[in-house]
Amino acid sequence: MLDAESHPLSRRRVLVDGGRGLLALALVGAATTACGPSKPPEPDPLEAQLQAARRDSELAAAAAKNAPRAAVPALNEIAAERGRHASALVEELSRAAGKPTPTETTASTSSTPAPSDKPGPPPGVREVAEALKKSAESATELVPTLSGYRAGLMGSIAAACTASFTVGLPAAAPAKPAPDSTAPDSTAPDSTASHLPGGSASRLPGPGPINPPDPPPASTVDPSERKPR
Repeated sequence: MLDAESHPLSRRRVLVDGGRGLLALALVGAATTACGPSKPPEPDPLEAQLQAARRDSELAAAAAKNAPRAAVPALNEIAAERGRHASALVEELSRAAGKPTPTETTASTSSTPAPSDKPGPPPGVREVAEALKKSAESATELVPTLSGYRAGLMGSIAAACTASFTVGLPAAAPAKPAPDSTAPDSTAPDSTASHLPGGSASRLPGPGPINPPDPPPASTVDPSERKPR
C-alpha cells in the first residue's frame, strides 16, 4: 500500500505533468495553424511597370528599323531609355524580395517574347507614341500609392515617357511639304487690275461709240503775207 504522506506529492506531480501536456498541445495546435495554407502574397505593382518598360523598348527598336530617317535617332533613344527603366525596376524588385540582382544576360533572356506565328506589320511612330502614353498614365496613377524611393522612381519614369511622346516623337516626325510657290494664288488680287487707274478692273469703261479725232487747228498765217502764185 502507498504511504498516505506520498499522496499530496503524487497529486502535485499529476497537476504539473498535466499542465505540461496542455501546454504542449497548445503549441502543437499553433504550429499546425501556422503551417496551414495561407493567402498568397499580392504581386508587386512594379512587376507590371517592368513588363511595360521592356515592351516599349522592344517596340521602339522594331519601329526604328522601318521608320523614316528623321525618326530613327529618337526611336533608338526611346528604346535605350526604356531599357534603362527596366534595369532600374529589376534592381528595385530584387532588393524588395531580398534577392540578388540578375545579370543582364539573365534579364534579357527572361524578357525575350515568344515568336509569333502570324507576325503583323512593323510598328510605326504612332504605335510607339500610344504605348508611351499608356505607360506614362499607368506610372502617374501608381505614384500616389507608393512612397520614398519607389514613388520617385515611378515619377521619373512617368515624366520621361510623357516627354518622349509629346516632344521627342513629334519633333522626329517628317515635316509637311511646303506649298508650291509657283502655283497661282486664288486669293491674290489681279495684277492687271492693280496697275490700272483706280486699282480695280470694275472701273474700266465698257465698249462705246468711237468719237472721230479732233480736226487740226486752223492756220494762223496772215493772208496778206501769202506769196503770190
